[in-house]
Amino acid sequence: MKILKNKHKSRDGQDKEVVKEVGERFKAFPYYMGKTSEELAKEMDCSVSILKRIEKGDMEAIFTYGGELVERYNLNLTWLVCGTKNMFIDD
Repeated sequence: MKILKNKHKSRDGQDKEVVKEVGERFKAFPYYMGKTSEELAKEMDCSVSILKRIEKGDMEAIFTYGGELVERYNLNLTWLVCGTKNMFIDD
């Protein structure tokens, strides 16, 4: 686990670097699946703007839709949030 330095914290207390990394990992997910954001949003029954919020590291959106990402796609939330383990949960 990374040790975060307080000097990089944003207004709401999230570390900017970590938030950026979460967003970058999420951007890789639809690309890896061979889907556009529009296709993924349709499958998840949400708007593209929700996916954009996740790409920006919006933790509220991640917590709201994280369960569906796990259930539907076997996405590993440990990978998404922490950058450790594999992208997908092994069956």
